[in-house]
Amino acid sequence: MAPTPDRAADGCLLLTLGAGGSRLAISARRGGAPWLHDTEIAVEAHPWSGTLKGTHTEDDLRRFAAELRTEGVPRSVQLGGDRSPELVLEIAQQRGANPHLLAIEARSSWTGDDPYPCLTWLLFDVEREVLQRASERVEAYLNA
Repeated sequence: MAPTPDRAADGCLLLTLGAGGSRLAISARRGGAPWLHDTEIAVEAHPWSGTLKGTHTEDDLRRFAAELRTEGVPRSVQLGGDRSPELVLEIAQQRGANPHLLAIEARSSWTGDDPYPCLTWLLFDVEREVLQRASERVEAYLNA
């Protein structure tokens, strides 16, 4: 049975990564049409922080869930692009302290097809299971 998604203040929390001054959180709620979802990509990359608010389609979210489920590293996971906010996660095995954990380079921009500036930051000590659980949360949200 899929887990029940946590409810964020304004939607469903789909993914949360990081700690301290390096965090990422993605939440979604139903948009104006059944296949549209208002999303928020909240970023803390010390000393910068902010939230990208936009719209993603159901297909965007299903692709994101499928890519999160994919095994193996290194790999890339993407949410959005084209005219919607884009988040790209470059996932690799962490080197150094604990090789069983993942290091993620996250890159976020307002749209995937415009030359807006992007924010790139690193997330360390990510457990592999976190991505699988996030995939399950996305699917549970979409199937609710």
